[in-house]
Amino acid sequence: MDRFDVERKRYRDETLGGVIGFWRALRLGLGIALFASLFYVAGWEAYLFATDYRFAGDMVASYVAQAAADGATAAELAAVRAEMEDFARSYANPLFRIPITFTEISPVVLVVVLATAGLLRNHRFMPARPLPA
Repeated sequence: MDRFDVERKRYRDETLGGVIGFWRALRLGLGIALFASLFYVAGWEAYLFATDYRFAGDMVASYVAQAAADGATAAELAAVRAEMEDFARSYANPLFRIPITFTEISPVVLVVVLATAGLLRNHRFMPARPLPA
């Protein structure tokens, strides 16, 4: 269990008397997940800023080098370079980049939230215990 699962469990145990419904757990989990996802995006933006936004340029160079190593013809290399440079231009726009970054973490977050909500609705799963004195 990660820190967010512990928070949902604490909410279930202390605020709700040891029982939480699936939908309430799901809403709580999605709220926590949104907050975590925003920090993920902010962290990526900080990384890009710290590295002078080199990521897209490095990615273009990597894709072109890989295509060359795979034996691409000059025309194929030009096509790969053009496609990747188009991506780099799009990625330079924060209105394109931020939603892409947000969707990177979304599938993992949704699986964790759904699994946790399903588990925590069962009062026998990690039952409430009094805190030691």
